[in-house]
Amino acid sequence: MNVFVWEGLFFIIKNYTNKVFALTNETGYDVYETIAVYKINNLINVVNKRGWRIMSGQFVGMYEIAKIANVTNAAVTNWRKRYSDFPKAVAELKSGPIFNAWEIDLWLDRRGNITSELLETKGGNNVFKKIVLIGRARLGKSRITARFIRYQQLFFKYFVGQGRDFTKVNVRLVVKKNCSDQGNHIRFISPNSTINGIQENFDEDGVIRFLDNIKNHNNYSRNHEKAGEKKELDPKEDFIEITTEASDLAISIMSSTDEGLIVTDTPGVSGDVEGLQDVSDADVYIFVMRSDNGSEFTDSINKMFPVLAGSKTMFIYNMGTSVEDETDYEDMTQHAQIAMHDFSKDLAKLSSGSIISTSIEVLNPAATVIPMGSFHDRRVNYAEQKFNEQLSVTLKKVLHENPHTLAEKDIAEVLNNPEYSQEEIIEFIKTILSTYNVATPVEEHSTFVETFLLQRHDRVKFNDNLRTLRLVRENRVEILKELFDKFDVLKVNENLPLPKMIQELVIQYCYKKLTLAVKFDCGISRGEHPFESNPPITMWAEEAIIAEDLIKSNATTSSNAFCSVMKAKGYTSSSWNYVRVPEIPYFGEYQYCNKKLEVIEACRLNKLPSKNSKELIFNSYNLALLKLGQYSVCTFVIEAISSSDDAMIWVKSLK
Repeated sequence: MNVFVWEGLFFIIKNYTNKVFALTNETGYDVYETIAVYKINNLINVVNKRGWRIMSGQFVGMYEIAKIANVTNAAVTNWRKRYSDFPKAVAELKSGPIFNAWEIDLWLDRRGNITSELLETKGGNNVFKKIVLIGRARLGKSRITARFIRYQQLFFKYFVGQGRDFTKVNVRLVVKKNCSDQGNHIRFISPNSTINGIQENFDEDGVIRFLDNIKNHNNYSRNHEKAGEKKELDPKEDFIEITTEASDLAISIMSSTDEGLIVTDTPGVSGDVEGLQDVSDADVYIFVMRSDNGSEFTDSINKMFPVLAGSKTMFIYNMGTSVEDETDYEDMTQHAQIAMHDFSKDLAKLSSGSIISTSIEVLNPAATVIPMGSFHDRRVNYAEQKFNEQLSVTLKKVLHENPHTLAEKDIAEVLNNPEYSQEEIIEFIKTILSTYNVATPVEEHSTFVETFLLQRHDRVKFNDNLRTLRLVRENRVEILKELFDKFDVLKVNENLPLPKMIQELVIQYCYKKLTLAVKFDCGISRGEHPFESNPPITMWAEEAIIAEDLIKSNATTSSNAFCSVMKAKGYTSSSWNYVRVPEIPYFGEYQYCNKKLEVIEACRLNKLPSKNSKELIFNSYNLALLKLGQYSVCTFVIEAISSSDDAMIWVKSLK
């Protein structure tokens, strides 16, 4: 080991030790063990993953620093000017300054990698588009999933069954455009297991250790009635999460503002949807099927129908046929189209014939079907090449095509058409938005807020033992089911002086807007820890519960103020220095999300009656997403008629 490595390790160890004791003294309670374990693990990662790779090179330039820190070159230039403790360059070359790699690594760690103060004004939608693959086992779901990550061979080797019924639980891939070595990991989530939260590096050795742990050490935790007994994998509550770098195909699918994709490979479905309870927030559902399981899919879709009804869908038809040229591929595409048209006849029985049923994508599988031919085991053949091309094109269109564009254009024209009463159309829109009823706010002592805060919830889902996250997901399914039930029975009101076409257009538009809003988790805060869960839904639900306190404390645009209020209210975390609150969290199509805390306060959602944590989270967070959907519609209407009205006042007036 050369002198640079020894010197670097000495300073890192010294810094970690000082940092542990400093944090222990600052917080006033014993966090030594937690932080020490994390820092020691981090040190091991530095040596194993960054030490030999970066330190062996000894030096890094501005470009390498920006890549390591996941920022722009301009940001690194600003750090050099702004911070006196930024490492001094060991040389100034014509190509730019160069630095000791270990000094940069140490400085980034001391600064919290990218600390809140550096990112105070950095915006970003924090969008990870979500894709879910559903289908019977042994149809190639896992093989399709593998093409979204950079390390495909590693995933293929350990997580693709190659014809066997392999996937027992949801495997969730969080693929990022930029993923540091430290953030490249695999984690097991099982609330009732002794190994819940175990984590390894996502590399060959790490995956081997990870799978060995699941096989040999997965027992029921001490709080379970079966404590100590062997625990089998449970698709209802267990899942594997892999955070890693996106493949070129995945990057081609993302928009410029997407931070990554979340791709979930679900257990094999044969009319059973047990493993699908945690994917109600998907942006697109991809159904992988073949000719002999249409009836099973009809049964599965029927069970999931309220969740799928307002969602985007795609179908992959696995034909397993050989494809040698373009002619073969065109023939296969034609056969897939015919098969999907036949399948749509089976799905037709799921339609109630309601107004919203004509806009439900899952009932029209031929519109987005991709044929899948026979792939080669050791090389990419023509069938796989064509499949990859079509998957990229179709997914990009499905994920990023605004489903509201045409409807909003038509509604705007109607609103400004002198043949119709603008006032009556607006009143009708408000009536449809009020289809989902909300209870009446009550006094604060009836809202369970204080009891919830005394339960010492952590801002990170794993440290919170997934308590908050599970309730968010359960509540989402309930709202989606109730929205579907209420909108599915809406009919044209013959007594209104509005044409049938306009009424149907408004009903379909409002249903889509509300369901997609309920599915899109959002919050004013961001988590920047290398092991951070994306999106940080637990923290977003927790901030919603104390929305009024955050607003009163002017903590909605200040990272330090936000963290102070969260800590004062009893929320815990060992990584507050990785939390930031950008001045403008969302822009573009998600701009309405900036009003989240305001809509909670305006509609008094924190004051709605709640007897337990589930009801409190339902009222404060899940209903806030629904209300944001209403706010988005009201904003669109106000802009369409060039009014100066306040959309928030409209939302407050909804019954």
